[in-house]
Amino acid sequence: MVITLFNGKEIDISGLTINQLWELHYEQEKAFADLIKKAKPFSPERAALMKKGYETIHKIMIVRSNKAGKEKDSYGAKDLYIKLAEKIVKKIITQKGKCLFFEAGVGTGKILNHIASLENVTAIGCDVFIDKKIINSGLLVHECTIHEALLKLDNNSINVFYWNDVMEHIPEDEIEEYIKVLSQKMDTDGIIITITPNRLKGPCDITAHFEPHGTVAKGFHFHEYTFDEILTIFQKYGIKSEYGFFGYAGKGWYILSSPKYIDRIKLLIEKKVKNLPYKIKKILLVIMGCDTSILKKDKILNI
Repeated sequence: MVITLFNGKEIDISGLTINQLWELHYEQEKAFADLIKKAKPFSPERAALMKKGYETIHKIMIVRSNKAGKEKDSYGAKDLYIKLAEKIVKKIITQKGKCLFFEAGVGTGKILNHIASLENVTAIGCDVFIDKKIINSGLLVHECTIHEALLKLDNNSINVFYWNDVMEHIPEDEIEEYIKVLSQKMDTDGIIITITPNRLKGPCDITAHFEPHGTVAKGFHFHEYTFDEILTIFQKYGIKSEYGFFGYAGKGWYILSSPKYIDRIKLLIEKKVKNLPYKIKKILLVIMGCDTSILKKDKILNI
């Protein structure tokens, strides 16, 4: 398989070993990430770099998975996350009779494909790079940035917005504008399901394979968030926690309840675990669901 490196050079990676592919992945993801961060926010140059970078890394991952005899990465689209998304969508349908579901960063299209099959649901998605060999051709998916895809929609139109392992991929100098536009596009009482790796157990991108725990992510995770940061940034745009999420959806056990007490406990855990050994810290953060927030657009702001 031929890939295009960050400097424009093309190479055939078919003959590389698994270890060489890991090293190439790290090298290229860091290089593309640096170029993306230097590009002007929301510029065509940055969008083109993101598409090129994700396509290159996607190809490296496919070759590496094939050599290791493993299934292709589903990019966090676990079956039990599908059930979580479906549960929220069905709540909306019960309330409003229909649901516009938007998935940012569709990856293989696994979750979007399932939600699109539900009755009374319009499902839309986007990603900066779409592998047309994998994505169901019947899905409505835009190959562009999330920001560009959101701008195509009417204000107050999205009932459920879902992103899994995506928010951390947005450059820091763009995230505030993303949340602002997302707030405009969400229907009042619309639900936002955010699953993003908690920074306190990071780094959670390719950096983790080469650097020690606690290192700042150097690849496509431009900023890894704490649960506290998630609540803070969304609250600025009229979006607040709707369900206290406790547990691990990835393993099929979790509780959805009032956020009044669960969120307080999660915030307390984040403060207390910082200096604990990594394994204990990670277990506590996972058990408490500190990677997951389920929020609601509470009111319309003049923004």
